[in-house]
Amino acid sequence: MAACSNAIKYAKAYEDFDINGVYPNFEDQSQKFYLTENYWQSKVRGYESQDKHQKRDTTNNVQDQDFGYFKQLFKVSNCSICGCKFTVNNKPTLDRIDNLKGHSKDNVQPCCLYCNCFCSNKDKNIGKLFIQLRKYCKIRCLPTNLTDIDVYHLIRSGITGGLSNVMHRVNRAGIDFIKRLYYNKEAKKVTVVTTDHRITHVVGVDFNSLYPSVMSSETHKFIKYTNGKMYMCGSQTGKVMGDNDHSKQTILRIINSNKRFTVDGQLFVAEVKGHIDENYLNDYINFPPILRNYEFVTDEKTIGSYMYNHMKDNKIKTDQKQRKLTNLSSTMGEYMTFSSYYLWFLIDDCHFIIDDVRQLVLFNKHDQFNSFIKEFTKNRIEAKLDENKGQEQFFKIVMNSSYGSDGMNTEKYHKVKIMNRKQTERAIKSNAFMDEQKISEDSYIVQMNPQHCSCKTPLQVAFFVLDNAKYWYLNFIYNFMYKCFDINRIHFIEGDTDSAYWGISGNPNEDFTQQFNAVIKDRDFYNENAKYFFPTIRGNVYDEKKILGLAIERQGTAMYALAPKNYMIETNYCANSKIKSKGVNQKTNKITKAQIIDCIEEGKITKCTNMRLGQKNHKMSQLSIEKNGITGIHTKAIVLENQSCCPYIFGLTAKDYSYA
Repeated sequence: MAACSNAIKYAKAYEDFDINGVYPNFEDQSQKFYLTENYWQSKVRGYESQDKHQKRDTTNNVQDQDFGYFKQLFKVSNCSICGCKFTVNNKPTLDRIDNLKGHSKDNVQPCCLYCNCFCSNKDKNIGKLFIQLRKYCKIRCLPTNLTDIDVYHLIRSGITGGLSNVMHRVNRAGIDFIKRLYYNKEAKKVTVVTTDHRITHVVGVDFNSLYPSVMSSETHKFIKYTNGKMYMCGSQTGKVMGDNDHSKQTILRIINSNKRFTVDGQLFVAEVKGHIDENYLNDYINFPPILRNYEFVTDEKTIGSYMYNHMKDNKIKTDQKQRKLTNLSSTMGEYMTFSSYYLWFLIDDCHFIIDDVRQLVLFNKHDQFNSFIKEFTKNRIEAKLDENKGQEQFFKIVMNSSYGSDGMNTEKYHKVKIMNRKQTERAIKSNAFMDEQKISEDSYIVQMNPQHCSCKTPLQVAFFVLDNAKYWYLNFIYNFMYKCFDINRIHFIEGDTDSAYWGISGNPNEDFTQQFNAVIKDRDFYNENAKYFFPTIRGNVYDEKKILGLAIERQGTAMYALAPKNYMIETNYCANSKIKSKGVNQKTNKITKAQIIDCIEEGKITKCTNMRLGQKNHKMSQLSIEKNGITGIHTKAIVLENQSCCPYIFGLTAKDYSYA
């Protein structure tokens, strides 16, 4: 589904492509190419090997001593097929004029590697198609596959999914109070303070198709960068390594350039080390804005005695390494990778200080996904108005899955081959061997893990979509909620990718459907700007489902959030509860409020049984799998006995956290 949705997205981006169109050559900003002896010698060996393999005459092939002639030729000429200049990013090679002859001096012409790859010994129309597509792609700044292996590893390792976290586990209307975290920078301690504001209700907000929204490049008042648009990244245009003071300053100049507020803002991926200014940490500690993977050990020193003892008592492994996506106030002494919009937000709105930079990868930008998102959003709304639930769900799924294929790890899918017995025996001795299965007397399915791979998708698109989604999530919290709501009367309970639940101390004389009305402190700001996020036209589905908007997902009188994606919310006074428990089939396992409360108060774990179909000994069977259903284990933060969860802070241990 993701691959099909992705194909539709790119088909819309290339909608006005014409194979016979006149597309000018693109301007390559990389350095001019100069032929070196080593490069030439490797090409000569390659040409000879190719011709011998194809049984072509190599008597008059180009030789090492022709270096001077071809150095000058490459210097003064362009690609004979597409006409592009030769640069470091567009290296030259020699294309044979007569494909029946070898690489002799009178049978070759200079061309770029791309044209040679798609034109040599291939159908002319196919060659023309690929050359025209390349020109169109470059002119429109559309994404192309990564070719730099170091950039590939940087972006692949930096991809992080949506945040799922819990800050306060027990939130009951009329019983519990709003809690606030405070950091004492002199004592280096964190204290959870219970305020005098009693919780009246719980509100959950949900972003409208968050991932499609952030790649739509729709203008929005609350996007202050690149002229009010979140552009999508295109192709890589450069890279700066921070291996000396001069290059580090160059990177910082690009990051902090005032052009970021204009249409000329440069998109990038930066690998940096940094922290939020300690003087402002209390402004962000209740929902730290650095959403990144953090590797830690589940020992008592790190996760705290409360959760550590709970895991020990229930015979769940402790003192293990874990790597989880969580809220942080610094990069924890490590280098972390950020997209341009996310890093700009951290610097400008969160007092993020860059301690060091390692590298910066530059990309051009485009807004060509806009038509796809707008069309499918419109189709979804029309299906909803027609009460066609199936079609509405189809358009929703197509949009939401359209980014995923760009980030799938397809470049190193396992190779599966059918081999005979002797071939299988040889394969087993290989370092790349993974598994084998006998299917007949002399036939085996053999699974191999390729040692080398190439990136077949524009991986950077997935990185930007995921990072821009985090930016937009945080932008709403810090530039809307924190500016118009009384933050001492709300606290974050639980969030999952595109939703967030908040405990509210509102008007005790109103019911739980009062939303945020009672905690608005700046009514003018709210009245002026709420329309950019919330639906404000009653009964208007187009307004309700607007791009980059959000809506109230659910409200209730109480919420118990044991761990990420494991919570219960009471949605009305009749105790009609909504329970979510990841990995548990609730049709066959009845999870109750009592079990959740027992987990918190007595540390009880509830076992569940999931049924699924599986193949065993070549037969389909119904498998019964027992697993821990409700564990109450939450290690993405330090859980205290008062059920508040504190973020990890660099340099602090679990003993530095307490509650008052």
